[in-house]
Amino acid sequence: MKIKTGFTIKPLILGSLFAMTANAYGYTFTPVLGVGVEQHSNVGKDDTDEEDTVIAPYLGFLFTETNAKINSNVDFQVTHKEYLDDTFSSLDLVNAKAFLDWSIVPSAFVWTFDDYAITQEINTLDSENPDNLQTVNVFSTGPDLIFQRNVWSLLGKLRYGDSTYSENDDNDSSFYLGSVAAVRELNEYSRVSASVIYRVNENDSNTRDDYDVGKAFINYDRDLPSGHFSTDLGYDTVDIDGGETEDDPYFRLQLIYQPTGAFTIDASVAYEFTDAAGRAYNATASRQTDEQLGFADLKGTTSAGIHRSEDAKLGVGYAAGVLSWKVAAYTNQQEYLEATTPDTEEVGVNANAKLLLSDRMSIGVGGKYSETDFTDEDFTDDEYTVFAGLNYAITETLSATLGARKEERSSDSDDATREFEDDVVYFSIRYQGRTE
Repeated sequence: MKIKTGFTIKPLILGSLFAMTANAYGYTFTPVLGVGVEQHSNVGKDDTDEEDTVIAPYLGFLFTETNAKINSNVDFQVTHKEYLDDTFSSLDLVNAKAFLDWSIVPSAFVWTFDDYAITQEINTLDSENPDNLQTVNVFSTGPDLIFQRNVWSLLGKLRYGDSTYSENDDNDSSFYLGSVAAVRELNEYSRVSASVIYRVNENDSNTRDDYDVGKAFINYDRDLPSGHFSTDLGYDTVDIDGGETEDDPYFRLQLIYQPTGAFTIDASVAYEFTDAAGRAYNATASRQTDEQLGFADLKGTTSAGIHRSEDAKLGVGYAAGVLSWKVAAYTNQQEYLEATTPDTEEVGVNANAKLLLSDRMSIGVGGKYSETDFTDEDFTDDEYTVFAGLNYAITETLSATLGARKEERSSDSDDATREFEDDVVYFSIRYQGRTE
């Protein structure tokens, strides 16, 4: 049996540490477990059209603790996939987010631990193959040093961390990072900050080059009467050992706007150098002083290697009464500074809607479409998915879902296996315990 976890022992250590520090107050634990069954008409998502049934039990938990010394949070789930007709080997996939902040000197000196284990593709050219999955684990630890005086604060951070890949040890790396941010509260609604970050990335394998990443930027953050606005503006630099130095502007903007109580508009734009470790780090805030910070934002790619990323997204959502829906359009361009991963340009749109039929029953429908141009390989893939499902709350803690979806990809590549259609019927049952 082939096990694809790549899940290192670190999240388990953190989870045990959280459990040991739990006490009679400020501690919650919520178990989660379930099983899903899917019948595929083309489980390999290629030109073979092999049918198979996939059974996927999963187990997880949510854990939080807050007291005078410890602030911790764990969101953990492991899923086992079994292919009944043995089309593929069994898979064990882990998704976990965990942090622990130990307040040595309250609001001044905090030692932090962060750990993220997420499932991703091994080869972006083979994105739909179920056997093309691995877990990447990003871990970091180090101090937050906080100095506050009136409306000013100075935040210094030092970190050591590593990124590990379950199926490709050549991508494993460690990093050393330092940052300083000066923050001024302009009023109760807004603040401005200036930050400098420098990171040394050392690859474990001799097949990949080490590199250093520097970033300097100004951030403006403001709560609006009907939303929130945040923007970064600065400069990025990447120095690859044995290679060239790349310099580029750095820009990031996000706007969340609620013109009414029912509608929400979410827009974001970003242009930056990034990688797995870069996605897991926030230089301008500490959870010690910003209760809303929580987990780092790992949205976007976690592929190995430093790359230039251009992202833009616009979403519109509605939620009122028995109806909710959301539509979002996006574009994403990734240019890798090493030739081990193909450059891509992707545009897409996704939409979903939910209608409450009763207190216990709801129906959901949706779909997504994307066009991905593999610029180095000189071909383009078009993909779409549509789905519909019925959800029923059996009890407060137990629910079941029955549904169907259709997935299709067309390609102008010479490789005929890139084109497929897969019709899926699925059923799942989920238990999420009461928070204790």
